[in-house]
Amino acid sequence: MDESLAENQNENLIVPETEVNAINPVLNDLEQDNQLNVFPDSSTIGNAYSADLDLAIENGHTIKVMWSTLCISGPSGSGKSSLIELLLGKEPLLTHTSTSVLGAIESRGFTLLLITDDINCTWEEIQDIKGLLCEALRSGAITPLPNGEDRFDFSFEALPHSFSYACYNEVLSKAITSPVSPIVEDMRCLLQKQSVSHFVNAPPTYHFVSIIDTGGHEAFFDIIPALHCYGSANIVIHKLDEKLSSKVFSFYCLEDEIIGEIEERQLTNQQYLVSSIRSSTSINPPQISGFKTQLHKFQSQIIVGTFSAEINQIESLIAKNSILRANTINCEHHISLNGKNLLFPINATARDDYHSQIATEIRKHVCDSYIEADVPLKWFLFLLHLQELCIGLCIARKADCIEIGSLLQMTENEVEAALLYFRDVKMILYWPYALPQIVFLQPQYLYDKITQLVLASFLNSHKHFENKGIKLHLDILAEYQDKGIFSLELLHSICEPFNNEDFTAMELLQLLKNLVIIVEIPHLDGDDMHFFPSILPILSTDSDEFETLQKEYTEELEPLILSWPTRINPQGLFPALIVKLLNDSQPHLFNLKPECRQYRNAIQLECVAYRGSVLLVDTVYNVEVFYDSGRRSKFDKWISSHVRESIFDEVRSIVSQFHYDDRLANPVKKFVCLKHNEYTKHYCIITKNNRLSCERDKSVMEISQFNQNPWLQKINLDITDLNYPLHLLKEFTIHWNRLGLALGLTQQTLDIIDHDHPSRSEECFRICLQKWLEKSDNVHIVTWVSLADALFPFNDNTNWVNQL
Repeated sequence: MDESLAENQNENLIVPETEVNAINPVLNDLEQDNQLNVFPDSSTIGNAYSADLDLAIENGHTIKVMWSTLCISGPSGSGKSSLIELLLGKEPLLTHTSTSVLGAIESRGFTLLLITDDINCTWEEIQDIKGLLCEALRSGAITPLPNGEDRFDFSFEALPHSFSYACYNEVLSKAITSPVSPIVEDMRCLLQKQSVSHFVNAPPTYHFVSIIDTGGHEAFFDIIPALHCYGSANIVIHKLDEKLSSKVFSFYCLEDEIIGEIEERQLTNQQYLVSSIRSSTSINPPQISGFKTQLHKFQSQIIVGTFSAEINQIESLIAKNSILRANTINCEHHISLNGKNLLFPINATARDDYHSQIATEIRKHVCDSYIEADVPLKWFLFLLHLQELCIGLCIARKADCIEIGSLLQMTENEVEAALLYFRDVKMILYWPYALPQIVFLQPQYLYDKITQLVLASFLNSHKHFENKGIKLHLDILAEYQDKGIFSLELLHSICEPFNNEDFTAMELLQLLKNLVIIVEIPHLDGDDMHFFPSILPILSTDSDEFETLQKEYTEELEPLILSWPTRINPQGLFPALIVKLLNDSQPHLFNLKPECRQYRNAIQLECVAYRGSVLLVDTVYNVEVFYDSGRRSKFDKWISSHVRESIFDEVRSIVSQFHYDDRLANPVKKFVCLKHNEYTKHYCIITKNNRLSCERDKSVMEISQFNQNPWLQKINLDITDLNYPLHLLKEFTIHWNRLGLALGLTQQTLDIIDHDHPSRSEECFRICLQKWLEKSDNVHIVTWVSLADALFPFNDNTNWVNQL
């Protein structure tokens, strides 16, 4: 954290001089029996309110807390950190180069005492949790449970739905209203003199905001959904002195030092902006149930144009606003701070009245969306004890958490509920489904490890590691940079400086696999190898290499296009889809295609179970799926329906795990429009009656039976599918008896067919296929794959194959 952040203290904290010796007997016994301090020492807190707080905890009091999340995205060096300083009312970071990848600034929590549309809200830090609680007690924010309840229902069915997965180092802060109204000032004077039992007015609510800087690299965008499941506000930054059509330049920075060379990424500024908007259009808000929580409003999107000097290109600004509006029309939660403009200009280094007003408006919009909850004070005490016990450590074991909870008379279910809550509000990092035995009290410790793994993918990164005393084999590093494949040796080398008894490289590996960030893949040498698709370089879709790659996959079938209502691909879905398809839970479906150069936006997979290969392309606005059967038999292209179904299954799985909007579970299927190929590339939507509707002029056309229709077939055929296979096989010259045997029917069944329909070859062919579809003679599998397998031995003897 910036040292300047630590300098801000809570100037409004009034410490009474009264000394009270009465201490909660239950917590006092805990101190004596277990030598565990009730609170960390705090010179700013009077004993009177400490004692009152102990009593409030014993009596099951709660504190009302609201929580908002602000995520700031933008290319390297675009002014994200300076914008954050502007929001905090601090001086700009003039010497700051760029935030490290995944080394995002520490999350900051802010307490909001009062906010209305006409009050200038500012954020001010408070670093002492106990100080926060004691002030809440003094102000009346702490209230007893209603109806004499002594505890919440902490059954797992009643736990709040998780809405976020990531956090960074947490600094609790306090926001005050400025200027302070006379009423508020009088209230503070009253609170100085009155004990908490005399306070009867409506108590303030404490509002926390977590600010996250993504660091600018595309790899972080890919893994955000695995780490953050919900953000209430999102700011995307664009440098106004760059064109939307120009390529983004990216660089890796550690401790304000650029590592390696500045690279031109194969991504335009417009694509970067649209991609960044994913985080506010794809993720579901949390499902509130069982716990005393309430969701207020939904995500909001703010697009900021930054510059470091005067900007006079008004026409350029207007044009950029028009382009962004046209490309984000379905993003419903934009915040416009300047008339109808989505993109408005600010100088992130300026501190005049205009920029102060902008900062105020942004803070208000951020605080408009939040999660509200009545949190038991005992949970805060649990967190304080946990931090005290593990002082100097970055993690705690789940067993330690349970032990501390038992000292506070918390059941294991209650401990789990507290951990989930503090994880959701980004005070700790905890994944019970991915790494259930570890709680990250200092989450940046984990992200430093992931940062090193991302850094190793950069060219010339070995120089950085050498300076750190880490030796990496260049051939292993080269394979990682070219193909995204790394060995355990590389992981152990990178993680060696971080290794300790509490968290190992193997546990990091387990976590990344369970979070769908990396996947284990088979290797010729038998060694454990893993694939990290998010760190791969991007292939320009305008390049000759991409054009050649497409041609290799379009000789048999047109690509199947998958799109979503958001008009852009859900954030992080594409790399997660690749990981899921390669997952070792289905080892015989897909492998990485050997000896192929892989890209972050263009992945080639080998279809192990289905034969052939698949090319998946992320165009930002949709996913294009290409299939090449390998031309073993042209009938094999109907296997593409199996490929389609596998992809859809994994998309549904990702939507569930990442808490995407449920509407994203079934992408819209399209094909490239071939009727109007003289125009810019556009698509045809597949209608309910299996026809194509052009998105450009709404004209309707038929689906191509041989170049498009194979994608759309059911994978499991049944008797209702009889006509379509017969149509495809009408030119088949093989005797129906031989086909029946190849499909698995017995000679006895075929003899009966021949006896019932003598000299009627066409009818025998129909009945033979019908028996197969009915699974006669213990036929187990009736799919396009099994039909293709049955026909393969006769491939050279068929006329129809050559005519397809």
